[in-house]
Amino acid sequence: MMIRLGGLMVVVALCAGAAYAQTPAEAADKVAAIADYQRDHSREPLIEIETLIRESHGNAELRAAITDALVALVGSEATRDAQLFACRQLWLLGPDAALPVLEPMLLDDETADMACFAIALDPSPEAGETLRNALARADDNAEIAIVNLLGDRRDTEAVGALCAISGGDKLPTACAAVRALGKIGTEAAAECLARRLESEEATVRSAAMDASLICAEQLLKNGKRTEAAAIYTELAKETYPETVRRAAELGLNNAKLGPPIVLFDGSSLEHWEGNMEMWRVEDGVLIGGTLEHPIPHNDFLCTKETFDDFELRLRVKISCPDTNGGVQIRSQRVPDDHEVIGYQADIGESYWGCLYDESRRNRMLATVDQEELAKFFDVHDWNDYVIRCEGNRIQLWLNGFQTVDYTETDEDIPQSGIIGLQIHSGIPSETYHKDIVLRRILPIE
Repeated sequence: MMIRLGGLMVVVALCAGAAYAQTPAEAADKVAAIADYQRDHSREPLIEIETLIRESHGNAELRAAITDALVALVGSEATRDAQLFACRQLWLLGPDAALPVLEPMLLDDETADMACFAIALDPSPEAGETLRNALARADDNAEIAIVNLLGDRRDTEAVGALCAISGGDKLPTACAAVRALGKIGTEAAAECLARRLESEEATVRSAAMDASLICAEQLLKNGKRTEAAAIYTELAKETYPETVRRAAELGLNNAKLGPPIVLFDGSSLEHWEGNMEMWRVEDGVLIGGTLEHPIPHNDFLCTKETFDDFELRLRVKISCPDTNGGVQIRSQRVPDDHEVIGYQADIGESYWGCLYDESRRNRMLATVDQEELAKFFDVHDWNDYVIRCEGNRIQLWLNGFQTVDYTETDEDIPQSGIIGLQIHSGIPSETYHKDIVLRRILPIE
């Protein structure tokens, strides 16, 4: 087409892809020409081939020529970068073209990694079947590469074969199979890992511990709370290393948690009741107190609902280092009074992270070294508070640092009650709260 622009005649291509239109022979030559490609070379020849593949749609003869040329390139002495590129392009043309080429490559130690790299792009059942078939015939490094990919693909049909390999006498391959089972994360995989936890080989046992934790996490994601909890309970035993036990205890805690209940979403106070002259919401933050005058007495904003076993997470900040506040848990309002009775996770002054008994025993139940705690929180910024109540045990964390692990011995102390936010009487001050989310702790069936 000719277009006149200010007296100049300009030729405009009607089809942007016309520059790449090729005969089948020309297309094959372009593929063969990248045999010496290295990743630090210009990608222009690769871009031409990618464009050829896109434009070959609907042209069976051209598409067949490109496929044949790519297959030949993969099986030639081309550079590894050229072969990897060819493998990727074969997937664009369809797995029917790629799988027959890649299957024998899976059996060769020198090409197995490259074949796995290519197959990893294909989620089809046929690709999984190709990997499983190759696994039965592969040796050494090729076998490990296939095992790793089956784990990454979470191939549930491979669990039986992987379990058998995990009990074999080739330790590197056995450990790879153990790790793959952990990633697959099914009940059958968990059963096999349980047996490997009793292996006589220390390396296999160690791999099985890590894999079991990963498997339990996967089970939990899939709604298998009971099965995940069984793994965590086993790994929390004293016979396992401390790091494994700690991870298992954390996992068990998570397995018990119910769905989140958002107590404050940045705007609504529908879950709360109290003196709204002392409590307000500004810019998504729940604020208690005032900077305009001293706080005349302790004041509390409390939930309308009571809770027994739960994990509460919130972010807190104070207006100045001398501000005093807290989070009431398992508490009760005093009738016809502004006070609240119950446990308090302390905030402010020199009491950050401590557990206080508000208006009942009126004393600290558990304290923390404030100098040590200062390494983990910023008095001038937001800090993450986690409060967990389960049975007669209360645990507190600030920014991931555990400050309290308290067990109540008085059976008359209630294990249920409201949650409250406190602003303490005294100097003009404010406490700030946001992202308040509670999850009930549910029994494991």
